[in-house]
Amino acid sequence: MAQIDDLYVQPAQRGTSMAMKMLAGFVRWARNREVTDIIMASRFGTNQEYARLFGKLSMPAVGGVHAM
Repeated sequence: MAQIDDLYVQPAQRGTSMAMKMLAGFVRWARNREVTDIIMASRFGTNQEYARLFGKLSMPAVGGVHAM
C-alpha cells in the first residue's frame, strides 16, 4: 500500500499542472513497485479541487479517502 497524507502546491504553482504531475509521478512510482493499493488522505476529499484532480487520475472516493 502507498499513501499520501499531505499534498502542498506552492501558491505560485497553483492553477498549473504541477499537482497533477506530482500525483501522476507518485502513481507511476507505486505501480513500478507493484503496489496494490494507492490511497490519498481523507482531508483531500472535502476540497472540490482535489476531488476533481483525483477524478482525473481515476481515483474515486471510497468512504473518506480516494483510492486506486
